[in-house]
Amino acid sequence: MASLVELQRAMRSALHARQSYAALPLIAATASWSAVDRLHVYEDMVWVRLVRALLEDFPVVSQRLGTELFERVAATHIARRPSTDPSLAWLGRGFEDTLRELGREFEASLARLEWARALAFLAGDAPAASAAELGALGETFGDAVLAFHPSLQVVAVRGGVLAAYGDPVGGAVDDEHETHVAVWRAVSHHGASVNHERLEPMEAAALACALEGCCMAAVCDAFSTSPSPAEDATRAVLRWIAAGWVSGVRMPPGANAP
Repeated sequence: MASLVELQRAMRSALHARQSYAALPLIAATASWSAVDRLHVYEDMVWVRLVRALLEDFPVVSQRLGTELFERVAATHIARRPSTDPSLAWLGRGFEDTLRELGREFEASLARLEWARALAFLAGDAPAASAAELGALGETFGDAVLAFHPSLQVVAVRGGVLAAYGDPVGGAVDDEHETHVAVWRAVSHHGASVNHERLEPMEAAALACALEGCCMAAVCDAFSTSPSPAEDATRAVLRWIAAGWVSGVRMPPGANAP
C-alpha cells in the first residue's frame, strides 16, 4: 500500500501535468466507474476550481479576454507556474508574467493592477499615524523613516488600463487613458474596501522610496525638480497621513532621537 506522501505526490503529478499514469494504480475502480474515470472527475473538478480562483483575482482581465481565451491563459499559467502554496490566494502570483510571455502586454499591465489589489485585500491592518507624530520630530525629521500600512503598494500601469478598469480620470491629464502612457497608482485597503488612488510621477517616486525604507530627506529629494519642492513634499506627506497610509515613524540606529 502506498504511503500518504506517495499518494499525494502521485496525485499532484496527475493534476499538474494532466498525466494520470502514476496515480492510476492508487485509485480503486468501482462497478460503474473505472480508475481513469474517477481520476478524471477529480482532475476536472480541481482545474475548474483553479481557474475560478484566478477569475476571482483577475475579473477585468477575464472580461477583456473573454471566457474561452481566459480559461486557456489560466490553464497555461497553472501549467507553467503551479502553485506551491496551500492557499489558492497565491495562485495568481506571476499571472502578469504569463500574459506577457503570451504576447498580451496590455492585459499583463492590467493584471499587475488587479494582483496588487488582490494582495492589498489579503494584507493585515495597522493603526494610522498622525501629523503630530511627524511634527514632534523637529530637526530630526530628515533622519526619520516612515512605516506604512501593510497593504500599501505603488504600481505603475499603462494608462489605457485605467479605462479598462473604469478608473475615473478625476484631475488627471488628458493622455492618462492613452494605452502606452505610464501612470501610477497607490493601492491600499481600508476595511473591506480596496482602492487605487492616482499619484503624480514625483509623488510616486517619493512614496516608492519611502516604502523601501528611505529616510525623509531622501524621500523629499524626489521633489527636487519641482518649482516648489518643500511645499510639494509637505503636501504629499500630509496626504499620505490623511489617507491612513502612514502607520508610524521610527528613527534608524545611530540617528538622534527628537
